[in-house]
Amino acid sequence: MKRMKEMRLLFVLAALFLGGALFSGCGSATKESGGEEDIVPLSQAATVGMDQCLTCHSPFSTLVQDYLVSRHGNHMLAAAKLPNDTETPGADPSPTSCAYECHDPFNDRDKIDLVEIQAAIVAFGNTAKASWTTAASIIGCEGCHGGGQYHRGVGPIPFPVPGPAQCGECHYLNDALAKAEWIDEGFYPHHADSSSGNNVRRNITDSHVDDPATADFIEGYAVRYDQQNGCVDCHFNGHKMDLTINYQWARSGHAGEIKEHKDAALVAGLPAAIDSATRLLLLADVAAAGSDGADYAWPHYDWDDRASRGSCQVCHTSTGISNFLSAPASYDTSGAGNNYSHLTGWTATQSSGQNELLYCWGCHSDSKGTLRNPGPIPLDYTYGGATVVLPEARKSNVCVKCHGGRGNVDSILASVAEADANLTDSINRSSRFSGHHAPTAGSMYAAQSHIAYEFTGQSYVSTNAHAGIDVGSTGRGPCVNCHLGGSTEATAAQKNHTFEATTHDVAGAITLIVHETTCNTAACHNSGMSVAVLQGRKDGFEAAKTVLNDVMKNTITNYLGLDIATTSNNNYRTVPVDAYGAFQNNIYMSEEPCSFVHNGLYAKRVLFDSIDFMLDGTLNGTIDLTGYGAAAAYLNGASPVDAVARP
Repeated sequence: MKRMKEMRLLFVLAALFLGGALFSGCGSATKESGGEEDIVPLSQAATVGMDQCLTCHSPFSTLVQDYLVSRHGNHMLAAAKLPNDTETPGADPSPTSCAYECHDPFNDRDKIDLVEIQAAIVAFGNTAKASWTTAASIIGCEGCHGGGQYHRGVGPIPFPVPGPAQCGECHYLNDALAKAEWIDEGFYPHHADSSSGNNVRRNITDSHVDDPATADFIEGYAVRYDQQNGCVDCHFNGHKMDLTINYQWARSGHAGEIKEHKDAALVAGLPAAIDSATRLLLLADVAAAGSDGADYAWPHYDWDDRASRGSCQVCHTSTGISNFLSAPASYDTSGAGNNYSHLTGWTATQSSGQNELLYCWGCHSDSKGTLRNPGPIPLDYTYGGATVVLPEARKSNVCVKCHGGRGNVDSILASVAEADANLTDSINRSSRFSGHHAPTAGSMYAAQSHIAYEFTGQSYVSTNAHAGIDVGSTGRGPCVNCHLGGSTEATAAQKNHTFEATTHDVAGAITLIVHETTCNTAACHNSGMSVAVLQGRKDGFEAAKTVLNDVMKNTITNYLGLDIATTSNNNYRTVPVDAYGAFQNNIYMSEEPCSFVHNGLYAKRVLFDSIDFMLDGTLNGTIDLTGYGAAAAYLNGASPVDAVARP
């Protein structure tokens, strides 16, 4: 027994000795010098060269391949130029040049095995880079992640996720402060007279800064510079750094179409030939372009102001929606839990002149693009006294909170509850739609939301096939399927973060159903959907909308003989409640111009009943639409035009 205990003790001591030796080599933050150990902070770890990184991270791995096709991996061969640019990129910078710090700080191009790299590129089918004969200057692993002195094996590395301070040494200010603060006029990365310093295509100060002095205007992205994930918040495409999704997003309504405005400024200011002087002026024009509060919701109000806009923050700021989607049940609807400290000058009692757009991290929870997973979404209003909770929409759950509306038929009725016995002359009636703006999910889930004004005694609930698209346990849900693409569409381009389901010409005619393949699967339209079919439905819907609007304006005589559509005359305040409901439905059709797609039968019934009632103050079940053939065909093509039956 004693001998066994001694053997166990020896075994433990040996294990401890070997373990200590192993870990001192792999994870220690010390170095040996003349027999003494000097403590070195991890952030100051020495570089070892990219060739050492490649001993573990094989050139044949996906990670390294993604890096090799990126600008970091071979930026000199993929240099972007402006149109009409007369200047050509110079030779690779020398170790003594100011650009060397960012263009190959550790001379990694001379340390890698070009033959092995080239073989890996060929193996992965990257023919564009397969013809390399010499290595161009590169930004190696340690340029972003810090020195690898202690990393080999299982040891630590200074910056596993490079943040604004690391990326900012080259991509922000020349003094490497990298805080994404408002940049003084005329101050740009590098030197003002350098070609790369003023190149709109390479310079992020034209798109990653929002001027706090222009509170009702957004010039760019407000980076969360105070967080280590401030860059990978949106540059999450691994080591490839592909910008396809970013550019798509920047053209979307979620971004206030900011790239469209910057591209327009670029084209408008583009001279016949570009030199250093004109490039600097052009950059200033592009940096100043952006989204105006008159046209876009994001800069319309000072949304980060808790006192006046706290309840709006959940859908008008990325901070608000990300906090809600992370924990819907505990979200503080007053906005008290929302922190905007990354915005210039913001405090809990003082708003910033900057505003957020709907950034990637509003919907995505990490740097890999993982969608937040809030579960079924409760909305801000009730029906029959109970909170409206939308059905499980899977990945589309992230969409439906802000597109579910802020009110419904019960909200409309509540707005006149304090009026006189005839429910007229109510000061609580709003000239705006009770469901707020773009209530697309409210339309889709009308069976739960009752988003429009529903006339008493009429049936509006129906089975809406669109609401049930891909809602299985691993599904994408209806919003993602139609606006980003179904499971058969795998590429970034097909997933389309412009969120456009269709494209249009200058006249507004539909030119493309972006995800027509998804629409025409056997479980959906089974090859029955086309541009022509969808355009026909749109034309019919627009015709019926026009009829309702003309009835509300009394252009087509209504039973009250009043123009109710023109809000400045305040007639909507004094008409009977059903007429006010028709007024609300008229606005609904403008606020949700695609209701004919999201829930076609619901849209038809709301339109029909509103027209039917306003013509003579009674719901008759038929309408004479003589002279309005397109509207008649849309509402119920099986009926004669002079006696169109309720759909």
